[in-house]
Amino acid sequence: MLLQQVCPGKTCASLQSIHSVSYSSRRYILYAATDSVVICDASFKPIQILFLQGDVPEEQNQIVSAVVMSGYDGKIAVTTRHRVLVYAPANAVVDGEKIDAWALHATLDCEGVTSLSWRNDGHLLTGGLDLTLWEQQPGKWTKLWHQRQASCVDLIQFSPDGKLFASMTKNDRLVKIWNEEPGARNTFGFFYLPHPRAVTNFSWRKEKASSNSSDPQINIIFTMARDGICRIWSPLILLQPESMTICAIIDPNQWLVSQQQCIAQYPIHAIDGMEFAMAVEHAASKTNEKNNDANSIRLRKLKELVRDTSDLFFQIQGDGSMVIWGVQNLGQVPQRLPKVLLVLRMSQSVSPLETAFFMKNIIAYHDTTVARSRGSPADVVIVGQSHEGRVSCFSVNMMELFDSGSSLAGLSLRQSWTGQQSRIKAIVKDHRQLCFTSFGDLGDISLWKLKTPRFGHRVAAGLVEIGSLPIGSRDVRLVTPAWEGGSFMIYDGQRVTLFTADDNAECTPTLDLPDYDPNYPLMLLDSFEIPYLVELDGPSGKTTDVAWRRYILGFSATNNTAFTWRRTEQGTPILFSKEHLPPSEVTHAVTVESFAGTLPKSLHSTHVNVFATYSEEDANISYWECGHDFHAHKDEKLWQRAERIPTKSGLKFFQCGANGKLALVYDNSDGTCDLEIWGSVGGRATGRMETSFRRLEPIFDLDWMVTADARHNLAVAFRNTVAMYSQQRTETVTSPPIWMRFLNIDIPKFINHPISAIAWLDMGTLSVGAGGTMLLYSKWLSEDYTTLVPGFEDLSTSPTLQQALAVMHGPLVDYHPNLLVEFFMWGKFEVVRKILFNLYHYMSYVNENSDTSTGPLPIPLEVILKTDVVGVLFISMP
Repeated sequence: MLLQQVCPGKTCASLQSIHSVSYSSRRYILYAATDSVVICDASFKPIQILFLQGDVPEEQNQIVSAVVMSGYDGKIAVTTRHRVLVYAPANAVVDGEKIDAWALHATLDCEGVTSLSWRNDGHLLTGGLDLTLWEQQPGKWTKLWHQRQASCVDLIQFSPDGKLFASMTKNDRLVKIWNEEPGARNTFGFFYLPHPRAVTNFSWRKEKASSNSSDPQINIIFTMARDGICRIWSPLILLQPESMTICAIIDPNQWLVSQQQCIAQYPIHAIDGMEFAMAVEHAASKTNEKNNDANSIRLRKLKELVRDTSDLFFQIQGDGSMVIWGVQNLGQVPQRLPKVLLVLRMSQSVSPLETAFFMKNIIAYHDTTVARSRGSPADVVIVGQSHEGRVSCFSVNMMELFDSGSSLAGLSLRQSWTGQQSRIKAIVKDHRQLCFTSFGDLGDISLWKLKTPRFGHRVAAGLVEIGSLPIGSRDVRLVTPAWEGGSFMIYDGQRVTLFTADDNAECTPTLDLPDYDPNYPLMLLDSFEIPYLVELDGPSGKTTDVAWRRYILGFSATNNTAFTWRRTEQGTPILFSKEHLPPSEVTHAVTVESFAGTLPKSLHSTHVNVFATYSEEDANISYWECGHDFHAHKDEKLWQRAERIPTKSGLKFFQCGANGKLALVYDNSDGTCDLEIWGSVGGRATGRMETSFRRLEPIFDLDWMVTADARHNLAVAFRNTVAMYSQQRTETVTSPPIWMRFLNIDIPKFINHPISAIAWLDMGTLSVGAGGTMLLYSKWLSEDYTTLVPGFEDLSTSPTLQQALAVMHGPLVDYHPNLLVEFFMWGKFEVVRKILFNLYHYMSYVNENSDTSTGPLPIPLEVILKTDVVGVLFISMP
């Protein structure tokens, strides 16, 4: 299947969660996705995901607060709870070639490190409760300097020339500037840069190397405090950093057009002179300035701006507007007093929903790869992160930005990264597949929606995160999507709470389900809907439509108690039923799929299976159903057992599919697993085992998919592969079912974590969770990650998974008994009636005329595609 989308995960939103560096003429973008590090190239394609979890429990779910890459030798340093991990390129790097993999190089034992910085000679500085400078020697790393700090350091950073470094602590008004003591190698002293309010961030000004090597480099630092003012610090006397003082400030309230109208302080960010000049130089190399076309005129204006105003600062305000300031005379030798100018204000540079990506630190750089891909050589790339940990990459064309007549000016979204904060533990679907949730090891939740934009002649599904709940918000134990989408329910051991997502993807608690007793801890939480027909009076007469009654089910193993809440017409839930099911020791409880693949299951005339329980003591699985008319009998017996399935001991987990399919996984003593597939479970017919597969490698998850023509497909998640099992067509209805493994889907090699969860979504797309990464595979078969099992090579000509399943099942005539049985099981009773009607008339014609030259009339396509609704309750509504 085609790998459509990769969502590598969220950051922990710290000051050093994102990083970018150019090494060996190649640009790399890195970000710390909680317990892993995502490494991308300049085109934003993942190169490798370094997963840091160990096999020891205390080493798992370690939150990475800082990741930095060295521009000196390409090494990557990563913080964990107790250590700093250093990764080196796995192979020798030739200048201009891209690094394709990193391997663990060294482990530095140091507690509580929160910040890192590489010096330009390959030395590493670590900061936390201690500041330590490390030097790499053959086969080991040694401490060159060490000093205890009064409070935990939040950010450290070397100056571009490596002679100074700055440090700050959280909620502190002082920035420390450290320099080497004269005459004492690797001994550092410091002086303070005081601020009236707490400092939130700082960065050193990068300066392009001058052709005149005799010019000294001036170390200039930008600081941002909670008063909303950006301060620029420069030494009064060259080569004396202790004389550093404020040389300029940028206060938005000094200009009428940039005054902030709300209490929130929007930070000011720098696009320093080096990156700005590189963008202009690259544009000049691609443009003929002697021409008088629009691009040449824009370029000449831009070069004048660089010459007069080398450094730019910008602010994104809450309404999406962008204010840009320029600073003249910064870093010049001989020194001159810098001058701050308001360059322009753009009313709509980004959407107001995207302003969150500029509320924390950003990275701004020029890269020729992005410029070539956009056809605009003066592009500057800006990478930012929101407080929820989402990462977005924007680009801005500097030539269009300063062209007053351009309507294209503004920031363009180039790439966005999101995903789970911690390791994906489970994927929970909505029965109608309006949305689904992913649940992390540390209690973080992501609410996803599958959207289907069109690309050419294909429809490609894409995941959009419409809401999230970060780590530590609640002690989350269970989660389920709720009702019509855009909301979910969580259970934290004490209550069941409904959370609703807003337009900014922020989730807030809306209400708690009433009358829940915490003495009954839940092991299953599910939202389900019962469809029914309503009769509507309209101007053209009476019409019918399908409506839904919405319920929340909570099941507790304590006295086998089932809580059922119903949503009223006013939108508020009420406890509809609290019922104790027949006693047995239940160890597992799962929902029964009523919707899978592409179309909703047709309505049964009497009962609906909702969930199933497993009892190790009784060695059976029980299906529990409710009738369509139970809404009329509040507080009466609601749940009844539909069927019992005998099982063996050692059941690991099971998955209930639509239309009576059941898959069971058993653990073996040698570490392997057995897989059993059952059919006709929970319906009016007695369930029976159809096939079994013995001694398989460990299985991590299962999920069922059903196509529109009732073809079942079981996805089985192994460590690094998702295997597809499907039923082959048999010659007669009484022939035993034949299930075969026909397709393997591999996860990309840059993900070094096993699969933990899978789920089929709408339109035959498959979501796969591996670590904190969410992968989305579309229905299109691709050779990149798909391997056909030997014996099924003829499926290589099938463009989609659904067509491959059709080939396996084989085309049948409309009146074939197998097809009639499948239509009947799918609930298409009108199609069955039409087929039998045509067959009856054809047989009558043959009997009267003895003419078999023609066959029965084919069934019209609109009849086959029609979803029947039979035997449901009609309710008149005005």
